[in-house]
Amino acid sequence: MRQAKQATLKALDLDSNLAEAHTSQAQVLLHEYDFAGAEKSFKRSIELDPNYATAHHWYSRLLSFSGRHDEAFREITKALELDPFSFAINGYMEAQLRYAGRFDEALLQMKKWNELFPNENRFHFTNSEIYAAQGKYDQAVEERLLAMKANKRPEERIAKVKEAYEKGGWDGYWRKWQEIRLEELNAKQAKDPNGYVKAMDYAVAYAWGKDKEKTIEYLNKAYDERERGLIELKVIKTWDFVRDDPRFKELVRRVGVPE
Repeated sequence: MRQAKQATLKALDLDSNLAEAHTSQAQVLLHEYDFAGAEKSFKRSIELDPNYATAHHWYSRLLSFSGRHDEAFREITKALELDPFSFAINGYMEAQLRYAGRFDEALLQMKKWNELFPNENRFHFTNSEIYAAQGKYDQAVEERLLAMKANKRPEERIAKVKEAYEKGGWDGYWRKWQEIRLEELNAKQAKDPNGYVKAMDYAVAYAWGKDKEKTIEYLNKAYDERERGLIELKVIKTWDFVRDDPRFKELVRRVGVPE
């Protein structure tokens, strides 16, 4: 991000009326948790070039993360009108609909996305996320197992995940995922004790098992690492079980996610 910031500032120094440079600056500012500065840069980019699809796309993310779903949907719709076959924009349209609780529309968008990009293996994984958000756990697990097969995960692991759901229900299913993920992260750390393993990865893993203390501990470590995923704190359902915890609310305040 430091390099991105330097390159963006250089681009703006060379041409202050370059819409793409303002959009890049906005993206850097957003990942620095400067929501107000990012929004100002996005608006300037769109003012300079109203037909720049990426500006509308990335601006919609900021609006979405801030809980401004109607405005976000207008921006992502405009981006899609300008670039209807964009892989990234079509993919984010689904996320925008899901964050806004428009789950049936999100499933339809994924069907469209799969027709446009049939060789992409994210289809089943994303469907699983949508069904989970709806509380349709049987369908969510079925789609996740299909995603694992599409990604050529070991048959033994697929069988263990399936068994965990059959025996332990939705909570047992996620406890198994926590176990799998922590094994992976700990193995990575053990292989290179001086290597970098993201605190955010641990936070997500502990959240899967509903371990509130560890989740908040690693979310705060992620903040110290300036993890860009924290800008999504308000809309990602992974954090629902700690959302009312005062420590989580304080983290949201520190990140600066607008109310």
